[in-house]
Amino acid sequence: MISVSETRRNIVELVVAIRERNMSLRNFRKLQVSNEQPNQDESSGDEYEPLYVKADRNVFADFSLSSNSESAEEKSESSDSECGAKAPRIKEKKKKARKNNKARRRATAYAADTEELDEIDQSVKEVNALLGTPPPASPVVVVEKKKEDIRKVDVQHLNVSVELMRMFGADPEDRGRGRGRVPNLRRIQRQVIIPNLSVTPVAGLSMVLMERTDDATYFSFRHSRHYREAHIEFLKATDHRFIDPMFLKLGEKYKHVEAQLEMADYIFLKEQYSLGGNMIEKIIYQMECAFHPLFHLGDMSTRLEYKYIENRAFYVAVLKYIHMLSNRACHRTALELAKMLMNLDPTDPLAVIFVIDVLAIRAREFEWLIKAIDFWRGERGAGDMFNMQYSYALAYYHLARQGKEGFEESKAEEMLQEAIMNFPVVAFNLVELASEGDAARISSHRLFEVSSPHGLGCAKRVKDLFSLYARLAKGRWRDTQPLQWLIKNLFDVVRKYDADPEMQERVDKLRKRNSSMIRCLPTQVQRHCCVIKTISELLVDGPVPSIQMTRLSDPIPMVRDTIDLPGYTKVSTNYKLHHFNR
Repeated sequence: MISVSETRRNIVELVVAIRERNMSLRNFRKLQVSNEQPNQDESSGDEYEPLYVKADRNVFADFSLSSNSESAEEKSESSDSECGAKAPRIKEKKKKARKNNKARRRATAYAADTEELDEIDQSVKEVNALLGTPPPASPVVVVEKKKEDIRKVDVQHLNVSVELMRMFGADPEDRGRGRGRVPNLRRIQRQVIIPNLSVTPVAGLSMVLMERTDDATYFSFRHSRHYREAHIEFLKATDHRFIDPMFLKLGEKYKHVEAQLEMADYIFLKEQYSLGGNMIEKIIYQMECAFHPLFHLGDMSTRLEYKYIENRAFYVAVLKYIHMLSNRACHRTALELAKMLMNLDPTDPLAVIFVIDVLAIRAREFEWLIKAIDFWRGERGAGDMFNMQYSYALAYYHLARQGKEGFEESKAEEMLQEAIMNFPVVAFNLVELASEGDAARISSHRLFEVSSPHGLGCAKRVKDLFSLYARLAKGRWRDTQPLQWLIKNLFDVVRKYDADPEMQERVDKLRKRNSSMIRCLPTQVQRHCCVIKTISELLVDGPVPSIQMTRLSDPIPMVRDTIDLPGYTKVSTNYKLHHFNR
């Protein structure tokens, strides 16, 4: 229904339009009458002469020849005297004419404005007489903008070509291409992560919408009967044959996604990283071709749960791709892909949170990292994670150095010293990788001893995890100013520890608490290490913590909550316990 206020507004606009039309018609008639030429008098015998001819004739009348016998000197004297007397008069007349014209224009404009306002007011009064006086306007309610969600994914930065264009400029081949409108069908089928790859999609791979709730929409990949048969045959053929020379031939025979993942890892073991990286991009593109039309990677309510065994190949391929992108200095794209994986399954089955802080530091997204860690303190216990404590202090330090409001360098020092007291071995590893001479001076200090109440094996795995993080994060800590800042605070903590017994007692309690929390590597971290094990020499120039390897397309399968509709886990007797001998 149309409200009274809308009806009133429509009537007022109609009345004003009608009056403006009548005024325009009257003005047009006046203009038409004024432009009409005067009628020639039929009774007179003279020819009709326009006014401009008469005016021109009067102007030149003074220059007609005279029959008087005046000398030339008298004429010149009289004309000079007349011109000298008329000159100031003409100037005064022109000034007065200009002033009068300005005053006349102002009066005309004012009259037009007042006339228009009077007509509008009169129209409003007539409408109010018909419909009644309107109620007073309600006060304007200012809606506060919602805070930006740290989980939001920038879809534009999921494509690495955007970051490469920002760093190196546009590709010469793409500059001359037109930007015509993309048809709707192509817009729906457009790939986001790996677009425009000349690869044939995998037959039998599709995606279905599983469930839709108020908070999320759940999707899952599905395998056709032919796809399942090919994968089961591949699992049987490769049982106990991870390093067999026939592996490449088997990978070329079976073109489905899982077989290509196993084949890519075999290529990585041969240190053919470029060829293996191209295969990972091919796998991601093929899985993007199977996306459901409603599956949107930038939507925070989209879910692709890891518990479905068909979805795990996508997670493994994207995680490998993240590390390879970061190794190519495409840190922003790697960060957005990591955020995407954490959105698709909030349980974080591959421990992306273990490296997302390093990716944010590399991409110089310091403000986002501060907000993200503050958000994850309550949901994921980020305040107790060693990597988050060090990255939080480093991000705070950079913002303070940039002069951001609310960030002080003294507070960043407090955060770093607190992180050193909680996990001193991490700081020692960072200093050791960047400055061996400074690390040698304190290497034998008891502050950097690693012990665990759960045995030496657990202590070694924890130490290996600290070392892995230090090798991943050393790039930004190795810069001149952050390194000097780290060494200064590390030696300050050592001096305070030696001089203050209370601090020694506090540090010992913190060490026992943290060591009891990390009994062994979490399953999610083990999966992460399993994924990057074949490319560890490329990423960190060394091995990752020793773990028990399984099928590379499904690392460390879930003991519970696994949904295996195709029945792949029942095919191979060693599906869960395959050892990867390098």
